[in-house]
Amino acid sequence: MKLVFYIVPVVSLVCGVILLRTSAMKINSIFGFRTKVSTKNNETWKYCNQLCAKILILIGIISIIAMLALGNFSALLFGVLELGELVNIIVIIAILLSIPVVNRSCKKRFEMQ
Repeated sequence: MKLVFYIVPVVSLVCGVILLRTSAMKINSIFGFRTKVSTKNNETWKYCNQLCAKILILIGIISIIAMLALGNFSALLFGVLELGELVNIIVIIAILLSIPVVNRSCKKRFEMQ
């Protein structure tokens, strides 16, 4: 497995750890899970950032384990994608899908419309 395939999972893991450690910060325009819902107040900001951080860490760990499990497989899927590329695509899709999940969870927890 090429080392380049580990970039997306490691970045996900590192961003999750950073976000978890900085989630207690006040709402800012530099770093954090920034949506209309999360920036409503400091309580929603902290909750959304902590939840997003945990999801990013989980995605990072699972994808790194998947990469390690694939080991030296270099099979091409459909003659186009390598397995590592497929894992990275799945990671990116999972990260994008986590955005509405975090927003919905925040709305539900704080009973927003």
